Amino acid sequence: MKPTVIENFLVKEDFQILKTNILSANFPWYFNKDSVQEFDSQYQFVHIFYNNFTPNAYFPLVLKVIDRLNPSSIVRIKSNLNTQSEKIIETGEHVDTYEPYFKSAVLFINNCNGYCRIGNDKIYSKENTLVMFDSNTKHTGSTCTDKERRVVINFIFTT
Repeated sequence: MKPTVIENFLVKEDFQILKTNILSANFPWYFNKDSVQEFDSQYQFVHIFYNNFTPNAYFPLVLKVIDRLNPSSIVRIKSNLNTQSEKIIETGEHVDTYEPYFKSAVLFINNCNGYCRIGNDKIYSKENTLVMFDSNTKHTGSTCTDKERRVVINFIFTT
């Protein structure tokens, strides 16, 4: 199944509020020495909005996205920040879940030459663009070379 790509996913004003908050110097990011699996050697910074049925204090920032996705249930909502690198580095091919009824969505927060690769399809980071696919589909993110950071929000949910 090909990924679904939706540009201008949120209303411009709603996206701007989300982007401004996530890219601010005051937004809490947490160092993760492995981006996908232990020993993959590509670090990243993460922020978990929702996990194990528990939202955090920043969860209201993603409510407009949740409204648009209209999930039956949410498994996890996590943001990733990959810093600029000299060359594009893929962060590790993986599946989000092995269950066939889960969906994954990646919302790109900023424009850069990093991407989400699903099979042979590279969807480049264009702000306010959402890519959706089955969670049991192998995919990977990447770093970027043209901006200081690449920021996305990952959603895993059921419809």
